[in-house]
Amino acid sequence: MGNLPNILDFTTEQTLDHNWAFIVDPDVLNIKYKNKFTLSAKQKLSKSSYKVCREIATKVAIDDNNDKVLDYFIKKQDTLRGISIDDYFSLTPNFSKNKLAKRS
Repeated sequence: MGNLPNILDFTTEQTLDHNWAFIVDPDVLNIKYKNKFTLSAKQKLSKSSYKVCREIATKVAIDDNNDKVLDYFIKKQDTLRGISIDDYFSLTPNFSKNKLAKRS
């Protein structure tokens, strides 16, 4: 959740409204489905010190498990784009660009 606390602190300090938009299209990425990503996010959000994060957690991973469909979607996208999802999850905190990352 990297910068989320910074964003929430800033919007609170500046008395700015902060709205949320959830991915719903393509459907396979909808946050309502249970999968390795949404279950991890739900756990982190539900433990947050921010009320808004705890409220968001109640909307995450509330429907069927779609791990198999999601894995197929990711593999298909990786092939079409000539990338690998592994590159995006092996970044160290100091790397901001994927091409600079070292494989773990």
